Amino acid sequence: MSNVKDFVIENGVLKQYVGNGGDVVIPDDVYEIGRSAFSGCREIRSVTFPNRLITIRMSAFQGCKGLTSITLPENVNYVEDWAFEGCTGLTEVIVLGDFVTISKWAFYECSPDLWFDAPENSKASRFADRYKDDRLWSDDDYNPH
Repeated sequence: MSNVKDFVIENGVLKQYVGNGGDVVIPDDVYEIGRSAFSGCREIRSVTFPNRLITIRMSAFQGCKGLTSITLPENVNYVEDWAFEGCTGLTEVIVLGDFVTISKWAFYECSPDLWFDAPENSKASRFADRYKDDRLWSDDDYNPH
């Protein structure tokens, strides 16, 4: 379990994780996970996001190979490219909100068996449908920007 000393936070933006891994609980006052904040933290097994989280920036969890499942809270509205790149242990993404936009490359080089549980007819469910067959995508097929 993490504590507040495990994080560098500035004005609600988690800039860097400096903990030892394991089960990470991000403080409630964080609304954004900054670029590369957890990048390369292979020892992380799970992450609990705060309900007020809105954005997960580029490469935030890149290479966190021990991460197996995540739940995106209802208020998350954007997951940038490469946010979870190379999280090869990640097999489940649960999305609680209807309006989260997930960039095309957010889960690049994750498991081909990655499973998404998202509200029906939500932006995330459309992303999940496309993720299943990303080999057929062209760069212009899915661009939420």
